[in-house]
Amino acid sequence: MKKTDRENFSYIPDLDDEERILLRSILDKARRTNDIFKPLFSFFLDERKLRLSKTVLASEHFDNYRAYGGSDASKRCVLALLPEYYDESELCFPITAVTFSYRAVDKLSHRDILGTLMGLNIRRECIGDIYVGEGRSCVFVYNTVLDDTLLVSKIGRVGVKTEIGFDETLVKEEKFKLIEGTVSSLRVDSIVSTATGLSRDKSASLVRSGLVTCDYKTAASVSDRLETGVVFSVRGYGKFELLSQSPTKKDRIHITVKKYL
Repeated sequence: MKKTDRENFSYIPDLDDEERILLRSILDKARRTNDIFKPLFSFFLDERKLRLSKTVLASEHFDNYRAYGGSDASKRCVLALLPEYYDESELCFPITAVTFSYRAVDKLSHRDILGTLMGLNIRRECIGDIYVGEGRSCVFVYNTVLDDTLLVSKIGRVGVKTEIGFDETLVKEEKFKLIEGTVSSLRVDSIVSTATGLSRDKSASLVRSGLVTCDYKTAASVSDRLETGVVFSVRGYGKFELLSQSPTKKDRIHITVKKYL
């Protein structure tokens, strides 16, 4: 692929500097992979960054990539940029599953595990999905931090035994409920109000306080418009997805929102 003026990514709205740096890195890897004829990998990408990366690669007509986070249910994934005619049977992502075992009476949370790993100065981009169960939890990590992860013997106040491996029973079926309502517009404060059951004023206050993210980026304004498929989170109230929208006879909009449980 040849460099183009499109590398300022002006065709993608609301990018911040960190995202631009990431996308330039992805493009650079896509260009270099054919020169060295071996795969090049990103670090773990959240759903927004993965979507942005795919958009940029499509704009450059590069489709020889694969995304994987350790399991078919993974949300955070590593992107592999592949050279032409690469034998994918040889593809090995630089990630490893680590399982923590502990007493069933002890309780750990996603936050406990993430906090312990980041307390070891492991960057968030080196940590993939975390699955929490009773007596066993699992995390996918980049191989560069595998040794540090295997040294963990305590998470919070809970003693743990650490070993390589993934317990697939920890991947639970996604649970959610559907919320329906009508709104006057697709403004973020209006959608948040329907999703949470809060007043429009309270929802707007949450947005202004930086407590609402849309596709993993803080909502910039109460007047931001949400499109179908956008995943948004409201701190203290949960994670949601705008599933559908349709006009009503009274010039309002009927929406269906999925709330993740």
